[in-house]
Amino acid sequence: NRYRFWGTSYDADGNLLTLRRTGQVAAATRTAPAQVAELDNLRYTYQAGANRLTHVDDFALVAPAGTARALRPDVQDRLTAAASAIELTYDAAGSATRVSVEGLTALSYNHLALNQRVTFAPGDSLVYRWAADGQKLGAVRYVGGVVKQRTAYVGGGAWVYEQDSLRYWRTSEGRALWQPTNAAHPVAYEYAIADHLGNVRVSFRPGEPVVSRAGMSLLDPARRQETRAFDSLSINCQCSPPA
Repeated sequence: NRYRFWGTSYDADGNLLTLRRTGQVAAATRTAPAQVAELDNLRYTYQAGANRLTHVDDFALVAPAGTARALRPDVQDRLTAAASAIELTYDAAGSATRVSVEGLTALSYNHLALNQRVTFAPGDSLVYRWAADGQKLGAVRYVGGVVKQRTAYVGGGAWVYEQDSLRYWRTSEGRALWQPTNAAHPVAYEYAIADHLGNVRVSFRPGEPVVSRAGMSLLDPARRQETRAFDSLSINCQCSPPA
């Protein structure tokens, strides 16, 4: 039961009603194994007669019994725990106008039903610009009513500028980031792996740290090297080195 997904249920329209997950909530240390507890115990509520989500309540305990410290599940109510307060509201077209659980106090749209402004708090917002054909042209981020960042998308997003300076451009494998302060490597190529829907699942760059693997070897010098590199190796291995 260390990593478990269960408790899913659906309504007659196929909308998700409940979901539960267990997983790692605290990393292993040199003296204790990884800590596992319930991450999510979610209940979804929808508008009567409509397939529009109104709120999600998380009943997972913040401090499960027997855990060494207070935990923070990765999905949490930002309002009162297990409350039934409305967290999402919609306009007549079905577009969300408020998502309080994510801290979005207001969302507005243009005549193409594209997001025009996202407000987080008074004076804090994101404002988007769109072309007549629906291509994104730019975005401006405000903090306390003051412009903090301007982003421009050129050529349908093929070239991206921040504060009037080139930030990156798209490539067939991912994107290339412009690093003018790095004289040795002014361009960093980033590669992406997408799923069947086109959503990026993995992004990586050449030269990034290599992932190490613990082979749980009983023989030196591999055993000594793995013990230094990995916390709680002896606990997870549950074995003793040969005499």
